[in-house]
Amino acid sequence: MKLSNIGKPVILEMEFLDPYTDEKTGVFVKFHSLKSRHGKESLHAIQLKIIEAREKNEDIDNSVLNRELLLSLFDSFRGLEDENGKAIKSSKKAFEDAINESLEFSNACLVFV
Repeated sequence: MKLSNIGKPVILEMEFLDPYTDEKTGVFVKFHSLKSRHGKESLHAIQLKIIEAREKNEDIDNSVLNRELLLSLFDSFRGLEDENGKAIKSSKKAFEDAINESLEFSNACLVFV
């Protein structure tokens, strides 16, 4: 490893494959690695929420925790288009809308991270 790379964020990119045909879709998403400093901090924050909920005897909604983890690890995306074929600008809000709209997309992102 180069000395200049120490401390830089570790970002990994996935290509979303169609869940039914396994064909490439041209949609790419970049996430911070779970093994990176950012990833470990994100995972720790989720673990603290779980501990806090258990101490209060509250129900834990795994889908909410998974969504929070994806949003905290999210870096950028490219290749997503709206219904008119116009490219959607990469933002955390647009990514959140995409994972809320498509369970398949959300699951693929979870499997990747």
